[in-house]
Amino acid sequence: MSILDFGSMVALDSSFIAGASYNPLSGTLVVFMRSGASYPYHHVPYSVYIGFITAPSPGAYYNAHIKGKYP
Repeated sequence: MSILDFGSMVALDSSFIAGASYNPLSGTLVVFMRSGASYPYHHVPYSVYIGFITAPSPGAYYNAHIKGKYP
């Protein structure tokens, strides 16, 4: 699976985030929590998505760079 597969979830090594999917055409990032909740974020730059899925701590990256920043 490629990280560019639209709608495909990339699993993340995190205690509270299960994974993420990203559509580079619309800039929509969906973050899937281990609790079962999912949160869509719009107009997210591709660089933020790549930073998120490659971060040593996806949870810390999410809190610092994504949460509350993209309505």
